[in-house]
Amino acid sequence: MITAKNNSSENKFIQSMSINGKPWNKNWLPHSVLQGNNSIEFVMGPKPSDWGTTPEARPYSLTHPIHQQ
Repeated sequence: MITAKNNSSENKFIQSMSINGKPWNKNWLPHSVLQGNNSIEFVMGPKPSDWGTTPEARPYSLTHPIHQQ
C-alpha cells in the first residue's frame, strides 16, 4: 500500500519516506519493495526538503556504479 500523508495541491514536496515504518532516504525503490507486500509512506509538505538529495540517495547506474544497494 502506498500512502501520502498531508498530500494536497499545496503540499507537493516529499519531506520524508518510510517502508514498513523504517525511514528510507533514497530517491529510488528496489523492485522487490514494489513487488512485495510492503507499506510505503510519503510525508508531504509545502516546500522542498533535503530528502533524497545526498549522493548516497541517488539511483545507482548499472553501467557506471557509483555505489551499489
